[in-house]
Amino acid sequence: FLSSALCHLGNIPYRVGAETANDDIKEAVKACAETTDSFLRFLDHLTANGVDIKKTPSVLSPVMDFDPVKERFISKAKYDLGFWANRLLTRDYRRPYVVPDKV
Repeated sequence: FLSSALCHLGNIPYRVGAETANDDIKEAVKACAETTDSFLRFLDHLTANGVDIKKTPSVLSPVMDFDPVKERFISKAKYDLGFWANRLLTRDYRRPYVVPDKV
């Protein structure tokens, strides 16, 4: 559960984020040294693998808070970013392949 949950929790901010120029992302994350370092390593990795980072925008998402006890993104208002992120935590399943809310 934990290993797949981490993958899903990484994909949700990507899905609610927006394509952003890499220089704009560098500017947005400059206040956090760890995030800056991680993003620069990401760009180096893409470049080393033949991706033209000048033509390929990355996706930037606002910081989203997650409640690990409730296993939900924190939402303070209807239709805020947390609301939309929580909608991506599950999906409508096709019967009879329904996953119950409580496993």
